[in-house]
Order: sequence, then C-alpha cells, then structure tokens
Amino acid sequence: MNSATTRTAIQAALVVTALAFPVPGAAAPPDELDAIAGATASVPIELGELSWTYPTSGVTRDGDILVAEVPPSDPPGTAWALANLDLAPYAGRSIRLTIHAKGTGVGKPRMFYLGLKFMVKLEAEDGTLTWPDAVRKRTGDWEEDLTCCCDLSAGVKSAVLVLGLQAASGRVEFDLSTLRAEDVGVIVPRVNQSYKVSYPDAVRNRGLMRGVMLPIDLEKIREDDFATLEQWGATLVRYQMSKHWADRWAWERNEDFDKYMDFALGILATNILPWAEKHGQKVVVDMHATPGARNDRNENRM
Repeated sequence: MNSATTRTAIQAALVVTALAFPVPGAAAPPDELDAIAGATASVPIELGELSWTYPTSGVTRDGDILVAEVPPSDPPGTAWALANLDLAPYAGRSIRLTIHAKGTGVGKPRMFYLGLKFMVKLEAEDGTLTWPDAVRKRTGDWEEDLTCCCDLSAGVKSAVLVLGLQAASGRVEFDLSTLRAEDVGVIVPRVNQSYKVSYPDAVRNRGLMRGVMLPIDLEKIREDDFATLEQWGATLVRYQMSKHWADRWAWERNEDFDKYMDFALGILATNILPWAEKHGQKVVVDMHATPGARNDRNENRM
C-alpha cells in the first residue's frame, strides 16, 4: 500500500473504532484545562543526602561517580547500588527522576525489563510492589540523561532507588551529582466528570457483542480462526496493529511506523475484513500507538 492508501485506510480504521467505542466529544472547560496545566507543572524535589548500599560485587564509587560493571558470562551477572528515597510526602502525585549516565559495551538482556537499571522499587500503602524503570533501556556504548517516572497514586510505604545492571554485561557510570527529582503532578487529571455520553442509534441499538483479540503476530492469523469463532458464537474481533508493544520508543521512528502500518493495513484489507464479513464478525481496528504517542511518563499523549 502507498502512503495515500495508508492514510485513507487509517481514517477508515478510526471511524470503525469510533463506532465501536464512542468517546465524549466535548472539550474540557477552560477552568479544567487550567487546572490540568497547573497540576502537571514540574516542581523540583530535594532528595537530601542519600545513603548508598552495595549488595552485589562489581560496584565502585569515586566521589560522585558510581560505576556498575558486569563481566561477560553466561548467564550474565548483576551489579547494583541501592538507596532509600523518602517519597511519602508526594503520595497521589507523579515523580520524575533524572540522572546522567554513560554506558560502555552494555549487552542486550534476554528480557526487556532486565539490563540497565535506573529503577525504583516502590511499595504502595497496601503492600503492592511496582518497579518503575528507565524509560529508555540502552545497550552498547552511549551517554545521556536517563529518566524514571513513578506513579505514587496508591501511596508510598517505601521506595528504594536502584542503579546498575541486572542480568546484563557491560559498564555503566552514573554521575550522582546530576541526580534530580521533580513533582510533575497527578498521573491522570480528573476532567469532564459530569459528562454523559450520547450514543448514536447504530451503537445504542446494536445489542451485546462478544469476541476476542486476534494475535499480535498478524501473519499467523488464518481464516480458520474466524470459522472457529463463528462456531463459538463470536460476533466481534479486535485487530491490534502494534509491533513493539514493549518498546515505547519504537514509534518515534516515522519511517519504521509507516512501513509497519502499510504491512498491517494490507493484511487488514486483504484478509481480516473479508474473513470477518464472511463469518459474521465486526472488526475493531486498534492502532494502539502512533508516532510520538507516549511521553516520558509512559502515558499516552492522545
């Protein structure tokens, strides 16, 4: 498919999605927009003097430079340093941490959540654990400012900052003098709370539909899948066009995005829509992410 055809197909996809899942069309009032702008303005946080511990080998410190180094091995080892953070005063908010770091020969980990660690082990008030990590996991040789964003909406019982490498070889230097923290507001501002959606007749009178999500590996979808779903009484399928669901930066590359969308929309037009029509199913077309869709707090900008 060429770019013009792609744009037309995307417009059609958005129409299909809107029919299946109508959303409020009214914009937030000016006072609510002002509140959002005020809530998301960043405010510096003073972290104070942090006390570091070194539970693994491979970590050294010379002044403000903390180094984590893991020699090549199979499987790779881990080297990291830990420091407690007092984030309880910022419960209900979102905190952004940044630090300057330099990596040398950092290997690619076997899982996306391993490797470079600029992470917070976060325990909520109810004991739930989360591990917000660097929003960009780098490999090879690099030098840049790293960012880690923490959602504190569930409260804070404890918070531990983790710097280093997990199950990945290489060397990373962290400049502790550049460690910064900011309060960047609430994660999801509450807007349009009094809005009531008005459904068009085509949606309101459609009745209950039941179905499944199709495989993300689009080339594995077969007409037999639709035939089986028809036997099960399914009337709806979700077609998700998202190649790099775990890589929030993949969609920043427009050429890669266009190439993948041409591929995905081609399968949609050639296979998915005809098979669904033949076997009595509607299709929810899910673009899932667009170029630049996610910000550095891992939120969708749209």
